[in-house]
Amino acid sequence: MAMRLASTRACAAKRTGWSRRRGAERRTAVRAREEEREEGRKKVEFGYTRKDVILIGAGMAMGGVGLYKGLQVFAGMDPLVAGNYVQIIFVLVIMLGWASTYVSRVLNKDMTYVKQLKEYEEEVMRKRLEEMTEEEKEALIAEVEAEKEARKNRKR
Repeated sequence: MAMRLASTRACAAKRTGWSRRRGAERRTAVRAREEEREEGRKKVEFGYTRKDVILIGAGMAMGGVGLYKGLQVFAGMDPLVAGNYVQIIFVLVIMLGWASTYVSRVLNKDMTYVKQLKEYEEEVMRKRLEEMTEEEKEALIAEVEAEKEARKNRKR
């Protein structure tokens, strides 16, 4: 029994990376790695992770069941009629919700094509800048500075 306990402790020490000699060092290193991972993570808007999608789906299902039961209890509807009303309401809400997000993306120019076009234009400009000689870059900088001065003079 004592031998089995010792081997279990040894396995646990290997698994967790902890030993009596280097325990504090390892724990500090593990914490540092975890902090680096957390810093590297970006904040993601609600609705873009698996957890959010599951929560949205569960919320919609619970809302449908609640509406169904509510129509039966408070409005005194027959279960079949209540089910039909819930379906109609959900289809309309989902369709209008999706259409509103689509229209807002179009109006804000937050569409995939616009993003791809912008990235392409930036990449082309970056390539052109790389291909320019130092003299051409200096001339371009001087031209930009002259435009800035001209704008300042126009504003005054």
